[in-house]
Amino acid sequence: MDNHDIKLRAWDGRFNQFVYFNALSGLHSLEPKAPTMQYTGYNYKDTEEKMFTGDVVYIAGLGNCEIGIDKFYGIVAIQGKYETPLIDCILEGDYPVKLGDKYQNPELLK
Repeated sequence: MDNHDIKLRAWDGRFNQFVYFNALSGLHSLEPKAPTMQYTGYNYKDTEEKMFTGDVVYIAGLGNCEIGIDKFYGIVAIQGKYETPLIDCILEGDYPVKLGDKYQNPELLK
């Protein structure tokens, strides 16, 4: 995969699993309304797993948050109606720890 590709994943409810693909090649076998999540460019510090929007993480000082993208295309930690730039958390040493994702583990955001 070319480094310029946009990496994505989609939740395929028919099979209860994520399908990974890139924007340039696309993926046409998904159900029509499959929610799509974008790779943020960050990896989790403890596992090196890729961080996607829709992931549910724990961040010290914030608690459980959803990873998202704000209107300026910045990566943010979303907690309710509040958004905190993820880079601010990381610069303070508060690295996100992945707990799950909002599709398989919606209870983590309550």
